[in-house]
Order: sequence, then structure tokens, then C-alpha cells
Amino acid sequence: MSHASVLRAAIVPTVRATPLGPAAATCLVGCTPLLIASGDDVISGALVATIVITTFGVGFVLDDTAASTLEASPTTLLTRRALRVSLLLVVLSIGTALQLAAAREAGHDPLPIGAWLLECAAFVAVTLVVSAVAQRLLAEGTGGAAAAPTGLLVLLTVGTLTRFRPWITPIPGAPNWDRWGYVVAAAAAALVGLSRDPGEPRRIRAWRSPDAWPFHARA
Repeated sequence: MSHASVLRAAIVPTVRATPLGPAAATCLVGCTPLLIASGDDVISGALVATIVITTFGVGFVLDDTAASTLEASPTTLLTRRALRVSLLLVVLSIGTALQLAAAREAGHDPLPIGAWLLECAAFVAVTLVVSAVAQRLLAEGTGGAAAAPTGLLVLLTVGTLTRFRPWITPIPGAPNWDRWGYVVAAAAAALVGLSRDPGEPRRIRAWRSPDAWPFHARA
């Protein structure tokens, strides 16, 4: 069997088993706040609402409806999830373009696009982490549903913390908006760690016995 055939046999089942419908649907629904918002003050809230609505569907992309079949796949769980997230990014890119078009159609221009995209990426990344945790703790195929309200919880948490110490803000373009980049990096690292195959041995160096220490005094 050629390398191309092996690669195709590994990738095609994962692509077919990746549920992208919920993410596409929430991207479309996310256009609604942008279309009905009016005024510069309201558009900031509409951008946040769009982010939260969009994240309701992204966690489903990690639901492994064909887990028993893919266990025999030559690819690792990390590789399969990387492929799933790549497909999700394609959907989100198209969805974001539609949301941006909806905002401009409603007369909202210019927009803090960079801040908006970074915050959206942070919400998406945290939602994927919660979904990955749920995949391990809950029944098969329920991680996406469990992670659906993550974006709303993140918004409420950040909004509450901002009242005490404004380290980060939920409003795109407000001061300290660039700190969402730290959230993206931390969530990405956590997702990689949670994407290890369950049976993969951990590379943790065991403590050596005192007899093996180089400076151990022998009697």
C-alpha cells in the first residue's frame, strides 16, 4: 500500500466523522446581533454577543462519533484533533467573513477587527479545552453539548473579574484587549496536552533511588 493510500485511509474517516454543522449554524446565527445593532455603543455589545453565539457550536467538532472505528486508525489522537480543528478553522473563517459582511451591511464600519478576532479565538480555544475535558469525563459524543455554554461562562467570569481588577476586558478594542493572546496560548497548550492518546505512556522521569545518585556516599 502506498503512502498516499495510508494517508488517505487515516484522514478520510476523521473528516467524515467531524461534525461541522453546529459550528456553521452558530456562525450564521451570530450574524443576527450585528444586523439588528444600532449605534457605536451597541455594536460593541453586538460583537461580544456574536462571539458567544458562535462558540456554542464549536465544541461539537471534537465529538468522536466514530471513536471505536478510529481507535484502529494509524494516526494519533493529537493528529486527528489537529485535523478536526483545521476543518473548524475553515468553517469559522467563512463564518467570520459572513459576520463581518453583515456588520458592514448594517453600517457598522470601521470595526475593531483585530481585537474582535483575537477575543473570538480565545473563546473558541477555551471552549475546545472544555470539550476535550468533557470527552474524557462524560459519555461518548456529549463533550460538545457540555462545552456549549463555555463562551457565556467565560464572558460572565471576565465581566465579574473586571469589576475588581481590569486585567482583561470583554469589549473588543477596549484597553488590554491584546491580553486575550495569553488566553489563546494557554488554551492551545492545554488542548495539546489533553489530546494525548489515553494509552500513551507519560514521559515523566522517575525518581532514582539514593543508591543511583552520583554523589551518594557508599558505606
